[in-house]
Amino acid sequence: MFFSYHSLLFVSSQTLHKSMIHFSFLLVFLSIGSLFSQKITDCPTSAFDPPNDLNQTIWYPSDFSYSDPPFFSDYYSCLYKINVPKGYHAEVRLTFNQQMPPIIPAPVQVIDSQSFEEKLFSATDVPYFFVSNAGFIKLDTRELGIKFGFRIRWYKFPSTFSPILLSTHSSDTQPLIVSSSSIIPYQVSADTNVSLVVSNPKNSQGYEDLLKKQKVSSGKLMTVAALEPFYDTGSMLLFQDFENTKDFNEYQCLICYPEDVCDSVVINCMNTESAALSTITMSSQPAEYLKEIWLGDYGVLDVYMGRLTREKSNLITSYQSYGKINTSSYLPQKFQGTVRTYHLHGHSANLHFTLSPELFTNNVPVGRHGFFSSKFYKSGTPQKNQDSFDYIRTTDTVIFNFEITDADLAWGSTLNIWIRDKSVVTYNKTFTSSSPPNLLAPIMATGNYMEVSYKTNYGQLTNGYFMKFETLDSSGFRNYTNPSCEFNQTFLIQITAQKFPKICSTVCGHFIINENTDLNVEQLTELFKNMRILVGGLRISNTKFENLRFLAGLRRFVGELGLLNLTTIKSPVVNIDSNGKLEKLNLPKLEVVKCLGNICSIIVNLNYPEHPKFCITIQDLNAFTRKRNQVYLNMNSNICIPKNEPKVCTVPTVGCERLIGNLNITKGFDVRKVESLKQNRHQIVKILIYCQYLQSIVYRFKILLCTQKSGFSRGWFLAIIW
Repeated sequence: MFFSYHSLLFVSSQTLHKSMIHFSFLLVFLSIGSLFSQKITDCPTSAFDPPNDLNQTIWYPSDFSYSDPPFFSDYYSCLYKINVPKGYHAEVRLTFNQQMPPIIPAPVQVIDSQSFEEKLFSATDVPYFFVSNAGFIKLDTRELGIKFGFRIRWYKFPSTFSPILLSTHSSDTQPLIVSSSSIIPYQVSADTNVSLVVSNPKNSQGYEDLLKKQKVSSGKLMTVAALEPFYDTGSMLLFQDFENTKDFNEYQCLICYPEDVCDSVVINCMNTESAALSTITMSSQPAEYLKEIWLGDYGVLDVYMGRLTREKSNLITSYQSYGKINTSSYLPQKFQGTVRTYHLHGHSANLHFTLSPELFTNNVPVGRHGFFSSKFYKSGTPQKNQDSFDYIRTTDTVIFNFEITDADLAWGSTLNIWIRDKSVVTYNKTFTSSSPPNLLAPIMATGNYMEVSYKTNYGQLTNGYFMKFETLDSSGFRNYTNPSCEFNQTFLIQITAQKFPKICSTVCGHFIINENTDLNVEQLTELFKNMRILVGGLRISNTKFENLRFLAGLRRFVGELGLLNLTTIKSPVVNIDSNGKLEKLNLPKLEVVKCLGNICSIIVNLNYPEHPKFCITIQDLNAFTRKRNQVYLNMNSNICIPKNEPKVCTVPTVGCERLIGNLNITKGFDVRKVESLKQNRHQIVKILIYCQYLQSIVYRFKILLCTQKSGFSRGWFLAIIW
């Protein structure tokens, strides 16, 4: 296995000469040298000191060929010391190999001034860098047949200090990135402390543990200087304000060259709340593709375009794992921009990347979810060069269900979406500033090929665009209705209501009722009085309706929302939000919730105080959480507390069988208060996403060990699976 070398000097102080705290690290080339017949038996009694002439190279043993070092005696042991005066550094180039197979412990150890130790089994002219006041090489030949040698050259730091001045701030969305191979030092300032992570060298196939840790300045300044002689390793330096990274137990930075470096990347939180990985895309790599994730039973992976932000302004997507639910239907996914930060809540994650687009674009199956975006979308500020082109090709004809969530069409920018089914174009629309899309409005079209193109005028700054998509099974979709029973309008208002097929019992359509709907309850009731089955989708948001009784006749909904007489929902998602006067869901007859994909999500986002009158009943919860339905329930709302129900409690109570709310277990907690909860089978209603599964010692009672984050404050609590 071959490793590249890398050397950097980090100075954490207000000036370069005031305080010298050095960190240097080096990765190695491994190979095998040639044999040399002479055996070395004596260990030098004194340290190696710099000569008067710094252009002179010191050899040990004298003047050997770096490809042909001398042979050392068996059971030879020596500790070589290389002195490095203050203001100097030394480059040591090491060569050794052994005739016997490598065995532990390693015969050679390299130790720097900070006691960082690297163990070696072979090396061929590998450079190591020592800073003041010394470095050490330890050799122990045993019976391994060791050939060994090194050469040293000392360098003096420049007498004048003229660094490149840079800054990073806690409010920045994007980290500061510079090359590690600059001849001129960098001096970086921050609001609090400076955080630095270093990416892998471009020709490395492995990493030292040091590359998985961030370096932090003691003050507001950090100086970084490349040591002579200068090597272009391809590593990049990523600076941030430590305020934004202080919660990371582990923080690593990667560039996917060669590609197999990123084929399997492990993020490990250990015993803390979070860990992170930042990836950098170079100009020669237009994008990276996340092809697989393993998050374990419980974990959340947030993806930020740039650095992690507390307000999540640049969060582009999240991947969550709860028990058997996985992320496979959401991958592979294309990520653009210069830097992405993958932030893990959980125990550990294994991420698999590729630079090849084929997995994302070709042979897309039914049930795939994903998104398209411009190159620098969510970078924090308008950017040039946002142009992008994406496509996906499915294995069979599918329904492309998509919605545009954001599109900056200023300065002549355009967004074109084109769909065809084999040779027949089924959808082709170009959006402009004068003809913008209806944001968040679902659009459906059948086909086996979709392409999306975003174009800007050269040099213009834009915020780009973002759109979600999913592929649905098209078989039987149009067999539910005849063409006269299709409703092809997006928004339901007075004008479009005239086209609604009022005489049909089964209606095919995907439409929105919102604050712009100028129909009252009586008009909507009349409009929907004959409809029994809705095939498609219905979004109701930002309305003033106190209930949804105008859909009381609906028996079956192959779409997104259910109501009074509803018995069946077939949908990938039910999303109920932003209805200020809604008080109840009223789903007394709901029995079946069936997926139109791999994952069913029930999202109720009607939180207090925006929805002070709303609460979800136990009856509605039972409908969603029946074992056969297998849905993921995401609740952000009040729960109706039933009256005169002795077995339902809001705080742990002896005899309580159903707990609504949080359970805090502290020292001295009376376990008798939770013993009766062990019979319950339903999932916790207020689902808490940052949880790690734990088996309780309280009989066979199962609990979730959770951490709730408000800002980034820490707090642990436990929640029942009931």
